[in-house]
Amino acid sequence: MNKLFAIIFIVALSFFVFTRRSAEASNALLEIPLEGIKLIVSTSAGIMLFSGLLKVADDSGLIKLLTRFLNKLMSFLFPTLQDNDIDLISLNLICNFLGINGAATTAGLKTMESLSKKEEYKAIITFLTLNASGFCLIPQGIISIRGTYIDNAFDIILPSFLLSMFAFFTTIVLNKVLIKYDK
Repeated sequence: MNKLFAIIFIVALSFFVFTRRSAEASNALLEIPLEGIKLIVSTSAGIMLFSGLLKVADDSGLIKLLTRFLNKLMSFLFPTLQDNDIDLISLNLICNFLGINGAATTAGLKTMESLSKKEEYKAIITFLTLNASGFCLIPQGIISIRGTYIDNAFDIILPSFLLSMFAFFTTIVLNKVLIKYDK
């Protein structure tokens, strides 16, 4: 792979030299690291903002309220699981829903560890498909990246929410149908 990238780089550099655009190429090479740093800083700021919002939501009891609300749906989707596992699944999905993927990872790993020990393979598949559907209210990573380059970064929230909600409920329906016919 390194050889392939080296070849691509040499071909691109040769192209710039032979087309007499070497000044543009050198300017682009100098701007790329600056753009990378700018993107890292803006994305980090977005992550810090939304992590702070999650902490406020947790301190106010909103996360526990949402988790309790989601537990009813999770009990329907995971009828064989105990309350502790359902709490972890609900917490993972709430964190993903709020766009705090770092916090969701911890709950997701604990859930997978618990389900693996109990050999709840259908529950693992359901849990993984729910996570893969990506139901999200605030896509903070996308908002941070868009905010770096676009003025209306928050315009993505409604379309993203509607599409992810459709994917989430489609995942639930398909999962229930496929598990029903699994032997």
